[in-house]
Amino acid sequence: MVSYLRGECLLQPVLNFIGMKQAELARRTGLSARMISHYATNTKQMSPEAMYTITCIIQMYMPNFRMEHLYEWEREQ
Repeated sequence: MVSYLRGECLLQPVLNFIGMKQAELARRTGLSARMISHYATNTKQMSPEAMYTITCIIQMYMPNFRMEHLYEWEREQ
């Protein structure tokens, strides 16, 4: 069986790439700015629901973006 662990969150580099500030993402998703900051700084991991919601917004700028692009993924040993 192959399993993977979440690595570093890539939200901030993605936001930088599309030119969006954390506050704007918070406004568009309905998530708090504080929670977006926690995600972007790897203080807290996103729930699947938060990942999906954030992905829907990012896809407006990057149509091929997928939920799994929000994190680095490491194969579990």
